[in-house]
Formats: sequence, C-alpha cells, structure tokens
Amino acid sequence: MSTFNFEKDAHISGVSHFGDGGRIVLTPDALAAACDKADELVDTLGGQAGLAEELREELENADEDGAVDAPRVQELLTTIQTGAAAGTGVLGLVSSLRDLFGR
Repeated sequence: MSTFNFEKDAHISGVSHFGDGGRIVLTPDALAAACDKADELVDTLGGQAGLAEELREELENADEDGAVDAPRVQELLTTIQTGAAAGTGVLGLVSSLRDLFGR
C-alpha cells in the first residue's frame, strides 16, 4: 500500500510505503516449530517432497530477525496443498504451518 506524505501547507513530499513489505517475522520458537513442521512435511511427502524441501530451505535461511519471504512461503504452501492427496496428513501440516505464519 502506498500513500503520499502530506506536510504543512499541503506540500507533498513523496511516496511512503506501508505494510509488511512481503515479510513474515517469526519468533525464534515459532520459526523452530515451522522448521519442525516443514521437516515432517518433507518426510510425509517422501519422493514428492521437492516443494516441501524448498519450503524448509526458505525457513532455514530466514533472516536473523526471523523474517521469511511471505509471498514465496504462501506460494509453496498453496502449491503443496493443491497437489496433496487427501488422507496423507499433508493438508493438516500445511494448515499448521499457515497458523504459525498467521495467514
């Protein structure tokens, strides 16, 4: 979301950006829990774990402040969920990860 900075006498000084900047910031405990869930997801998917492995790498490479790339994480979770076979437990793991991300 963008808006302009309005100053005294209606002077507009340029664009300001608000929002999370496409980042999800997790506490250390939430990040550890997300990494555990991603490991479980990789194990559950077995030979079809390519996207889950990408998700795990994304979480393991989080910034020092626990920030991960929100659009990338959401894209991976959506793709994994779409391709998951019912009854594999994948849907529950994806739901758990989304809960950790607050999305």
